[in-house]
Amino acid sequence: QDGDEFLVSDGTLKQIGIDISRLLEQVAEKQRLDEGDDIIPRSAMEVGFDMLEEWEEEPLTSNMSDVHRLRRVGEDPDRVRDAMMADDTKGVELMMKQTVENGFPQDRVADLQRIVTSVDVWRTKFRADDPPAKVEPMEIELKPDARHYRCAARKLNPYEKRFLDAFAAILLEAGVIWKNDRSKYCSPVNPVLKPGGIHKRDLKSKEWSDEELLQHFRLTIDYRVINSMTVPSAGAMPFQVEILEHVQGAVVLAVFDLIKGFWQMPLAEASRQVLSFMVNGKIMTPTRVMQGHVDSALYFQKTMENVCGSLLYHNLLAWIDDVLLFAKSIDEYLEKLETFLGLMQTHGLKLNPLKCRLYNTSVKWCGRVISGQGVKHDPARVEALHGIPTQPTQVNYNSSCVR
Repeated sequence: QDGDEFLVSDGTLKQIGIDISRLLEQVAEKQRLDEGDDIIPRSAMEVGFDMLEEWEEEPLTSNMSDVHRLRRVGEDPDRVRDAMMADDTKGVELMMKQTVENGFPQDRVADLQRIVTSVDVWRTKFRADDPPAKVEPMEIELKPDARHYRCAARKLNPYEKRFLDAFAAILLEAGVIWKNDRSKYCSPVNPVLKPGGIHKRDLKSKEWSDEELLQHFRLTIDYRVINSMTVPSAGAMPFQVEILEHVQGAVVLAVFDLIKGFWQMPLAEASRQVLSFMVNGKIMTPTRVMQGHVDSALYFQKTMENVCGSLLYHNLLAWIDDVLLFAKSIDEYLEKLETFLGLMQTHGLKLNPLKCRLYNTSVKWCGRVISGQGVKHDPARVEALHGIPTQPTQVNYNSSCVR
């Protein structure tokens, strides 16, 4: 059960959502589904905070927006900005409350509070007035025979069109995209309903407001043509089994999540129009890294490794925008936490306090249960494998088996 090497067929892997030929693309897609490239109206935010005050194990963030509107009609920008800062402060207070409830030593809480509040890295929402991270921007290299590509418009139903208009308006205001009808490239988008929500058949059951559509839909971009014309960056994701060996003996574990991590990363100006996409006949060009491109996940990984280089593998592991900090004593933990948050501030990276855990002795991270005693597979994932039906014949099994 705890081994990390076994035989499994390609067909079986696909049954549980793993396609070996699209592994990095699926890593990025997993990040999108977990984090949500979605925008939920601010009116739901207070409900989310009320629920969060009662959390025990997991944060209840499903009813909260991940993106702030910088300004609304009739609202004073300064008042909106003050409200954003108040939300961030409350998020940090909730994170600290949960840390104390998890058993953090009372005599060191003041030290932890000082470290956490000494930096401007906490955001409960993606904010339009935050500049991109201070890191090398992502650059895309196209193959010599690459040609300009502009997709044809796709037929969408009225609800999908309204969602796209509302979503694009917020991203335009946030500075993540801009209108660029002269772009030589343009990829199609696919608005999809979020899992566990309404079904397509429900769309005609009532009149949906734009805010409701923003709650139920999310945006995906089909970069397959662009990916086929791209020279993939050299490199590979780290081998999890090997890097997790560094956690052995840790008594303090902390996990951190970047708020809308991909949107924080800058996209090189020369590469921006390559990732342009169509929204209801209008071409939008991003200024930040978009998920779905063949280089996005690896670029993010290497960027985080460079940012956290002094801590990497000694006290920190990074997997895309999920960070694990570990230490063998409270004193060591506080020292490394201060270093880590300082690196985040230096590079202009923002963390979501509602998804960060400052003190644990055991955590779920990247599909494994991790503690100082060792690493185990997440029981829920093991159970999913147990539920897969067996191959009908040995011949079929052998014919599709991969290592």
